[in-house]
Amino acid sequence: KIPNYMSTSQIGILLIKLVIIILAARLFGYLAEKIKQPVVLGELIAGVLLGPSLFNILHEGDPVLDFLSAIGVIILLFIIGLESNIYQLLKVGRASFLVACVGVVVPFVLGYFYFIFNGYPVTVAMLVGGTLTATSVGITTRVLSELGKTNSEEGRIILGSAVIDDVIGLIVLAIVVGIVVAGHVSLFDVFKLSSYSILFLA
Repeated sequence: KIPNYMSTSQIGILLIKLVIIILAARLFGYLAEKIKQPVVLGELIAGVLLGPSLFNILHEGDPVLDFLSAIGVIILLFIIGLESNIYQLLKVGRASFLVACVGVVVPFVLGYFYFIFNGYPVTVAMLVGGTLTATSVGITTRVLSELGKTNSEEGRIILGSAVIDDVIGLIVLAIVVGIVVAGHVSLFDVFKLSSYSILFLA
């Protein structure tokens, strides 16, 4: 039975979009593999081409596509979680923490000073620097999985640093947003966000 909020034509359009997504992802993933690059790189390029950056066939705001993409990310991370060993990750915790700190500080500083030198306000430069600290654990784990390096020492360091990087990035963004919006930092909000992140990881 067709839901009341979707007509037959809307369902048809959705199916066509899904077919386009699958075909484009498979095609560009295959091409990426042919030039010895991760399949996920080709899939990302396909998304850029189909999105508003170029052809604008697909765009954010479609509730069904947004839902399916969220489910896809959850399943991807769940599968990677099944392949990961938390005890092995803890063994490289120190190295992962150092890599994560570099991965936060360097993008923030470069982004901040680039926008400062180009005449943008300090608040804009801080927001850009803060957003550049974020990473994508999903992409990182997908590449490591394709290479069969998820449980290697290098893979564990990269994966651990990506997770820590995201936690630090959330804290940095909370501080930056507090400064930009309210003019001051709420230590309680930073502590609450940090506690949520640590509890989630635990």
